[in-house]
Amino acid sequence: MENKPDLSEEVEIVITGLTESFQLYKYLMYNFRPDIPQDISASQLNHSHWRTLMFLVDRGRASMKEACRFVGLEAGSFTPVADKLIKLSLAERARDPEDRRKVFLEITDKGRTLGFEIKRQLRVHFKERLSELNRFRINELAAAMSVISEINKTLVHE
Repeated sequence: MENKPDLSEEVEIVITGLTESFQLYKYLMYNFRPDIPQDISASQLNHSHWRTLMFLVDRGRASMKEACRFVGLEAGSFTPVADKLIKLSLAERARDPEDRRKVFLEITDKGRTLGFEIKRQLRVHFKERLSELNRFRINELAAAMSVISEINKTLVHE
């Protein structure tokens, strides 16, 4: 039987890093209030709606299972999120023509337009929040986020 290395120290570093990543996320998102069209009030959409919309902007279409897994909700809790996006014409349901049991959530043109605008505003907001760092530290952060993204793809199998 092969001896596996003791990863206790590395696991502690990962746990600390994840905790600090959440704190960084909260700091970067603090006071971000996108300027959105009048027919959609910001109070109509919560964090899960925004995450789903941004996910669909990047993907275009995803199974309900993929979308709820990305947002971190169970299927029953995700249904109202999808329903709200559909009601606001930001997304629509579509069935897989090869497997009618499989349901997709697709972004609409209205949802894509709103998503791109929110991403534009988010970039401006992040530039302002990151302006406290010098260029070297910003490059380090970008490189670290790139590594985290690649590891996430490996571990989550996307």
